[in-house]
Amino acid sequence: MGQKLLQPNRAQYSLEMLLLYPRYTRASYLATTGQQAPPFVVTEPIKRWALPPSEMAGKNALELFTYRYVDASTGRLSAHSIPYDVAGRLNIPGVVD
Repeated sequence: MGQKLLQPNRAQYSLEMLLLYPRYTRASYLATTGQQAPPFVVTEPIKRWALPPSEMAGKNALELFTYRYVDASTGRLSAHSIPYDVAGRLNIPGVVD
């Protein structure tokens, strides 16, 4: 038999509860990993989450990872695709100590 899936047991879920990947600040990344987050690249968009290495295994850097998010300007669910190599990297503003 397969694994029993958990069923939702709440009437509503906040967006924070639905996030699949942790979101970091420079301080929270340091506290969680014991390492500095990579340097911020000004020419790239801010990205506070990254796919874990286990989800990157076997992926071609040019394959697309599609994620869904709530568009703050419209309140609607939107989708965005980025290459897996970008999905696996953080880009958090701030300076490296």
